Amino acid sequence: MFTGHRMFTAETVEQWKSEHLTLMPVAPRMLQSDMPEEIEAIVMRCLAKVPEERPQNWDELVSELAAQFQRLTGQPAAIDFSAYELNAWELGTASYSLLQLKKYEEVLSICDRALRTSPNYAYAWITKGAALDDLNRYAEAIACYDPRVRSCGPRACAEDRARSVNCREIDFIRSCFPL
Repeated sequence: MFTGHRMFTAETVEQWKSEHLTLMPVAPRMLQSDMPEEIEAIVMRCLAKVPEERPQNWDELVSELAAQFQRLTGQPAAIDFSAYELNAWELGTASYSLLQLKKYEEVLSICDRALRTSPNYAYAWITKGAALDDLNRYAEAIACYDPRVRSCGPRACAEDRARSVNCREIDFIRSCFPL
């Protein structure tokens, strides 16, 4: 977003995961020479391979960016996210990305938030089940799959398709857990 270019050359999810976990990205100022050094430093901290070197939470990152905004513009940053709450689809998308990175506890937490917002959201149930399965918590995984599989008739799948859920996943689950 800062440079208008991708930080890695990956073309597939697997390549992206590999590059994100093992390669240093191109320095943003190589792609956008007028980027302030302080902004580049923040971007590179966000992409650090060692988790302790990254901002530890959203508030820390917002604070750093707000300070740079004020330094660059002379104006204080207007920061108020109180009106914005992520919806189930946004949370589901985030949980899937974290699942790809094997951040299972974060996946479970985000899926639970999505399910509080939308208790019948199949994508969150499936992603939570996949995380639990990867954690070898099979009984809990089956408990996630079971209610959605039982209720996933043509209408439910049509609703899921409208939310970009791949119903082939549900069909696969049905084949693994015949009712």
